[in-house]
Amino acid sequence: MRMLKSLLLRLVSLSVTLLILSLTVFILSRLMPGDPLTAFYGDVADTFSDEELARARAYLNLDAPLFPQYLTWLSHTLQGDLGFSYRYHMPVAELLAPLIINTLLLGALSFVIIFALALLLALLCVRYEERLIDRAIRAAGTVTYLLPSFWVGLILILIFALTLKWLPASGAYAPGESHSLSSRLTHLVLPVTVMVLSHLWYFGALLRNRLADEVREPYVLNMRAAGKGRWAVLVTECLPAVLPTLFNVMAIAIPHVLSGTFVVEAVFNYPGVGAMAVESVRNHDYSLLLALILITSLAVVAAAQLSASAGGRLDPRLKRSARERCV
Repeated sequence: MRMLKSLLLRLVSLSVTLLILSLTVFILSRLMPGDPLTAFYGDVADTFSDEELARARAYLNLDAPLFPQYLTWLSHTLQGDLGFSYRYHMPVAELLAPLIINTLLLGALSFVIIFALALLLALLCVRYEERLIDRAIRAAGTVTYLLPSFWVGLILILIFALTLKWLPASGAYAPGESHSLSSRLTHLVLPVTVMVLSHLWYFGALLRNRLADEVREPYVLNMRAAGKGRWAVLVTECLPAVLPTLFNVMAIAIPHVLSGTFVVEAVFNYPGVGAMAVESVRNHDYSLLLALILITSLAVVAAAQLSASAGGRLDPRLKRSARERCV
């Protein structure tokens, strides 16, 4: 019963969050300067007479009051209809499908590499705390974190794409090779490298500091005094103890990684959700913009809820706290 109540509360919280967010974005998008008719009809919209403009706005339902427009959009969305793109003249769902796949490949691959390396570097730093390896990793990580990602991307393009010609400079795959895994992976090398360099040490430092605190706990000191090796204590005792922190950090990382794809996709002309979001804002493509916001927001909120649930299961203290709140 408590589990069902907790699940219902989370679903209600998620629904209210998405509803408020969608309404806010809907209103703000309508208040932006510019006219979506230009995106739909092109430059020919500038030659329309007042009567033609009125008919065009009525055709796109832009002449209705703001709130009824939102209710119409919400009704269609709840039925699975994400609307029609003004700029690309096609259903938003069909337009987004390949872009979501591209962004998922970029984001998921970057996410896995970031946390695999962050955990490895954190373990190395704590194992050799305040020694040369620890100091070198911290210094290099700080430098790469502070470098602007767009600048790193341009430097990598200059070296590996234009000078050495080892890797492609843009796109998600070579022409006609959308189903080629090797082509996709080759085009992902530089974007993923920028994503990893931009985010690695932020999360590596969080995990390092958490592990450094854990190795100073009395139970760890007792094990070390009993003769158990430092690596063994780190891996078998300290690492499981920081798993809830790791899951929470991974949840925090999702919006960071998603926002990072916006910059990377722009630098490498990578056809994904981030690049399309920028285009939808520029072209006042309301339906496309709202769909993109909802998808990314749903991913962020769902990941946060999953992290809270997983953290509670892994950490008995969090589990007890959650039970006390439900009583």
